[in-house]
Amino acid sequence: MPHDVRLARLSFDELEQMLEGRRRTLKKLEKQRAKWQKRLDRVDAEIEAISGRRIVLRGGGKRPRNPVNLPDTIAAVFRSSRRPLSVSEITDRAQKAGYRSSSANFRAIVNVTLTKDKRFESTARGVYRMKTGATPTSRQGRSKEHEPATASNSTGTIESTSS
Repeated sequence: MPHDVRLARLSFDELEQMLEGRRRTLKKLEKQRAKWQKRLDRVDAEIEAISGRRIVLRGGGKRPRNPVNLPDTIAAVFRSSRRPLSVSEITDRAQKAGYRSSSANFRAIVNVTLTKDKRFESTARGVYRMKTGATPTSRQGRSKEHEPATASNSTGTIESTSS
């Protein structure tokens, strides 16, 4: 007999009792999950203390937060290198520099960043370098106090207010 047919035969009170039972079970499971999560957090902290690496789980976890965005991390990688680097080398060096990602394919993200950011140029297929004269940080990485103030004049054009 299909499940929905059995439910249709239940009275309102029986349905309420069934729902309340499921709520109790859910509450117990959530409490048990929280208990196990605390244990896992303690184990992760011990692993991090011993290895110096942060544990990053795929799926269901929180997105890692980095103090520096990916384009600026890649720029720092290039500043420490005297030659063009492959995407794989850039990916490895960015992660060794402390950039964290929970992406299953971080290399592809690095590749897209290299092609979109105007500070980087391709020297061969899959090999990049920092453009000569490129600024070390992206516009996103700068604080507002480093940007010149702007204002509109009476003609509607924007003029810089800094000298």
